[in-house]
Amino acid sequence: MIKASLSQLFLACLLPLAPLLSFSLKDKFNAPSLRGSFIVTEYEKTTSFLRVYSVSPPYLFLEEINIPSQLRPKKLPHWDLWLQDKAPHHTSWLLYQIDLNLCTIVDCYSFSRQSYISLQKEHSFLAQLMTLPLQCISEENRKRIGSKSPSDELDMRKIWSPPKILHGKKIAHPTFQAMRATWPKDDSLLSGKLIDLYFDQDNPSFPFPYWIEMGDGHNVLKIRAIDSGYSLCFPLQGPPPKPPSIETVSVSPEGMTITLAHTSAEESFQIVLSSTHQKVHSSISLPHKVSSSGPDTLLTISQEVLATHLDLQTPTSYYLSVIPINTPSAMMDYPHPIRLPER
Repeated sequence: MIKASLSQLFLACLLPLAPLLSFSLKDKFNAPSLRGSFIVTEYEKTTSFLRVYSVSPPYLFLEEINIPSQLRPKKLPHWDLWLQDKAPHHTSWLLYQIDLNLCTIVDCYSFSRQSYISLQKEHSFLAQLMTLPLQCISEENRKRIGSKSPSDELDMRKIWSPPKILHGKKIAHPTFQAMRATWPKDDSLLSGKLIDLYFDQDNPSFPFPYWIEMGDGHNVLKIRAIDSGYSLCFPLQGPPPKPPSIETVSVSPEGMTITLAHTSAEESFQIVLSSTHQKVHSSISLPHKVSSSGPDTLLTISQEVLATHLDLQTPTSYYLSVIPINTPSAMMDYPHPIRLPER
């Protein structure tokens, strides 16, 4: 899990703020004025541009563009011009949808692939980081510049702060709020390690940390910001609606229930079961009831309907397809064979 991309590390460190500080992520990100706020980081020869794409409570949309550091402009570009030129040499252009109430990533759309992508492998890593308590690092425990003299009773060294660059200009004498979390004891490479984040104290409404450190003093992972600011140039339109999909299929003595996502309970559907029996290949359309459960659509087939249209005396598996009547091209196929209970 430590191999997660920079964006997942960065986002994961942002999400834990909600439960433990005097403000929550919902409070911090629900202002429309945050649209366009961005941070640019560099990590392992990759430059990442991360920006607030939009805020639509309870959802926050974060945009991320990755580019190999050797291919980015020699001087920090005017990011609006770079974006207008469709981010030359970028390797990925992503849009994350985050539920601020649950502090989880809901969806990720790739502008580069023009498709939604799965983040299931990173979810456990993100979920773990989202539960970590963050505590303010006291002044006496802050990192300092230079080596401490063993003869000094008081540590007179200056407190270390990361650089702050705003629209390509280095800001003199910035001040930061330093926060710390501890990774729990587990089998991961981060087991028991400290995670330090530095937020702009001069501009507390700016949502992104300028510096992240993970480690124990011997093997430290550092993510540094090389630029920050505000950019309202959005050359790409928002992602298209997700196509309808079959989320779950449950079979019980009462019948069958099919849960559909990204559709509407007002739509009409055709449910088709195709027999997988070696000697019999047949398909049948089944009557059903349509209802809703939150954002999902439920298709219910009673046991009486199943018994009327199917031979439940013979053990048979079926393949399931659901076809929206108004948009048959959006047909959904369930990937697993369904075994109906015998009577």
